[in-house]
Amino acid sequence: MATGAELLTTAAAAILGTIVGPYLSSGRERRAARVAVIEAMGNVDTLRWAFAGDYEAFKRAVLGLETAGLMAATSRPALDRYVYAATVARRVSQVHLEEDYPEYAGSIPSELGDVVRDAGALLTDHSWHPVRARLAHPRRDRRLHMRLDAVKAELAASGRVTEYQWRVG
Repeated sequence: MATGAELLTTAAAAILGTIVGPYLSSGRERRAARVAVIEAMGNVDTLRWAFAGDYEAFKRAVLGLETAGLMAATSRPALDRYVYAATVARRVSQVHLEEDYPEYAGSIPSELGDVVRDAGALLTDHSWHPVRARLAHPRRDRRLHMRLDAVKAELAASGRVTEYQWRVG
């Protein structure tokens, strides 16, 4: 006959195995989902340049990134911020490609490119270190949002980007 201590030990082991076992065995799937986010972000980053492909290909790449982000349980605000910045950059690149200035053909202003790169770094951080990133997210997101507003004002004042190009929806 089993003693109370043996029963308690067996029950604790069963409960612990039920909770921890699936978590440890799903590590490979979580890493694969995170890698899919980074790969999809690379596709979006490539297609944000107008000369790299048509706008439909860009929209498909964005949809692929959003799907990968959903599967990896990536932070939605970080994903939305990257998609917004990349979409604005794509629109600006398209306008520059259609203009009669070959030296600017398909270009993206460096200030906007820096914001897209930083939004991508934030998304990468959220993909690989979700807990740590969620703790630091509000501060980094506020800084990125302020930079995006500053770049928007600067480019609008210089006439290099119109208000329409900032509307994404």
